[in-house]
Amino acid sequence: MSSSKPDQPISDMTVPGEAFTTKDECDEARRRHRASEDDRGDSPHGICGGPLSAKLYPWLVGLTGFTFAVLVFVLLPNAVFSSVPKFAGSGMFIASYVFGATLWVWSLLVTYTLWGGIGLAIGLFMAGVGVVPLAMLATLFNGLWSTLGELVLGLILTIGVRVWGLRLLEKAARQPA
Repeated sequence: MSSSKPDQPISDMTVPGEAFTTKDECDEARRRHRASEDDRGDSPHGICGGPLSAKLYPWLVGLTGFTFAVLVFVLLPNAVFSSVPKFAGSGMFIASYVFGATLWVWSLLVTYTLWGGIGLAIGLFMAGVGVVPLAMLATLFNGLWSTLGELVLGLILTIGVRVWGLRLLEKAARQPA
């Protein structure tokens, strides 16, 4: 800590909108600020899936990256050049669920961050999948165009890979054994 005169604010001990002259004043204001966040439900550590989703999302992103690499380097060549489409179709169908789960958790976090617990509750009450369109609406209304584009691309990837995988599985079922 730097030594400062009692009438000067301590710059490294602040809470939004307040300045303090002692560490005790700052600590007390931080406690009040955290308590008010928890009471409103705006805290990322409140209920509504905040902590679990925030901890799960980085793992899903890593799994999605690995799944995408397998899709590009193993499944797509097998789907295009192989005479046995069952392997590629099954893998693509499973990959679509990984992409979908990542999209859903990301949409949950975006909806909760932008529209709070009420927006999240509305999305969850829409058969659980409503958080994805609500996240898109929230990013649209907040002008987060790149995030909206990424959500749309994630949805297209999820649906496209699932449909292609199902078609490959149908093709495999029609082939004689």
